[in-house]
Amino acid sequence: MLAIGPTHDRLLRNCRGAGVLLAFLAGTIVTCPAQTTIGLDFVGGQSGDTSSMATTESAGVVAQTNWNDLTSNSGTSSTIKNNSGTTIAGASVTYTSTNTWSDTGVSNTAGNNRMMRGYLDINTSGASTTVSVSGLSSLGYYDVYVYTAGDGNNRTGKFTIGNQSYWVNDNATFAGTFTRGTGQVDPGSYSNATAGNYMVFSDLTGNSVSLTATGAYAADGTLRAPVNGIQIVQLPTSYWDINGATAGAGGSGAPAGTWSTAATNWSSSSAGTVATGSWTAGNLAVFSAGTDATSAYTVTVSGTQTASSIIVEEGSPTFSGGTIALNGTTPQINVASGSTAVVNSQISSTAGLTKTGAGTLVVGNTLNAYTGPTVVQTGTLKLGASNVIPNTSAVIVQSGATLNLNNYSDTVGSLAGSGIITLGSGTLTVGNDNTSTTFSGSFTSGSTGTFAKTGSGTLTFGAGMNLASGTLMLSGGTLNLGGFSSTFNSLSVTANSTLDFGTSGSSILNLTSLSVASGVTLTIANWTNAVDYFYSTNNPIPGLLGHIVFSGFTSSDTKWMSYDTEVTPVPEPSTYGAILLSAMLAFAGYRRLRTKRSPDQACSAP
Repeated sequence: MLAIGPTHDRLLRNCRGAGVLLAFLAGTIVTCPAQTTIGLDFVGGQSGDTSSMATTESAGVVAQTNWNDLTSNSGTSSTIKNNSGTTIAGASVTYTSTNTWSDTGVSNTAGNNRMMRGYLDINTSGASTTVSVSGLSSLGYYDVYVYTAGDGNNRTGKFTIGNQSYWVNDNATFAGTFTRGTGQVDPGSYSNATAGNYMVFSDLTGNSVSLTATGAYAADGTLRAPVNGIQIVQLPTSYWDINGATAGAGGSGAPAGTWSTAATNWSSSSAGTVATGSWTAGNLAVFSAGTDATSAYTVTVSGTQTASSIIVEEGSPTFSGGTIALNGTTPQINVASGSTAVVNSQISSTAGLTKTGAGTLVVGNTLNAYTGPTVVQTGTLKLGASNVIPNTSAVIVQSGATLNLNNYSDTVGSLAGSGIITLGSGTLTVGNDNTSTTFSGSFTSGSTGTFAKTGSGTLTFGAGMNLASGTLMLSGGTLNLGGFSSTFNSLSVTANSTLDFGTSGSSILNLTSLSVASGVTLTIANWTNAVDYFYSTNNPIPGLLGHIVFSGFTSSDTKWMSYDTEVTPVPEPSTYGAILLSAMLAFAGYRRLRTKRSPDQACSAP
């Protein structure tokens, strides 16, 4: 019997629809409504150790039978069946890797063990595994589960579908428990990677999906990214529609209405051509049916409405009142390109909030109560008020995405990723959860606000930061400059902090001015003379330099050099000259004394 691990508590919410599908939770069989799923089992194996799954074998986090057995390290199949055993017209899969293998520590028994035993493997440096599945348009929206389990040798793989990537560490032989890998930021090493044996790519749509798996890190230097199986799970979906069976969403392009348990403003048809009904809690909410809802409109949320995620396909809806409880595997608000969604309703979730889609999401409720990370995957997440992101939420801004403070201020758990931060005149305070992260993104030029580091953790710059008109504030913990050159208008140190110049490359900090609060010490770590540079254009106020201590020196050694504006513990060149001149004069005096004494010494010779 499958024992679901603690990170699985939301995954069975995908079991919705009609009929019965078996799943397992904490050792107890639970009946879940059936839905269309597609299971791809990469039989893998070594010579003499291969075994395909029988059609009656049930496996997967969303348990299903009728898995499609795919043998060898590469191939194409145009006969793909779903969980009911029905061949899907037009569906096909193409896959390629450099090898196949199996974990002989996993028993070759029916169900999850057999699915997780063999896998597509890469045994060549720089190689990757690719899997492409097409013919999925009939599913509408779907999640993709990717299963990964090799020999448990602490090898971290990177798995990518579209704009979503996960880094998952294979640190244990599969023993019957599914553990979800959730790491969405490059960990930098296998020891920092999140362990797991599967991941979920959420709320996808379209006719095809492609997975790329590459080795990232390994304890033994052997890079691997096993792919044991893939499940494509259809999501029960409701489309906003206020005009009944008439095509489209209605409202002359602005379908305003109430989202409640009673209002019949939802269609099961993406075109909006069937009779509408009331909301089904836990479904995926799509705004809107058809393609006519292209204007701005208001959706009034009555009470608490539960949805797996929200998709805004067109138009610019504003959600007001009530609470939107997101309970998807990876709860998302996806806003299409050219659209803006404003959520002034309270957002709750136990799995964080992910912003996807090329459009803009504005969040404006200061009582947002979700736990977990805030991930800006694509597009822009924009603040509509101060303090709308929970202050313990870890914020990840992925490459190409933007977090726009919109001149407001917020305190968050941590900051990671490689995207763009727009402060305006606002203040972003990071580090409130005391964890250590790396941010490799950038600030929008022209921002005059403040970027503040707090908490006991370490924030490492993975790239040079330029906030030439703004302020860097240190209020605890460590800021590691990462071997890059960064520029800020000013540095304000309000609590004991460490500025770490790092151990690789040359770190440079350029400032116009700096200040350190009374009774506070700024410790400078890993600074190397003539390699690392700490500049302040303005001469610090008297007494301030005594609050800046370079490791290996005392506070009295810290000086500001007027000739190049450097803050340093090393004497300036004029001091070197004085020391050298003194040494030369002393040596000349010694030589002169010896010359005077030489005749007397000669006379006294026998």
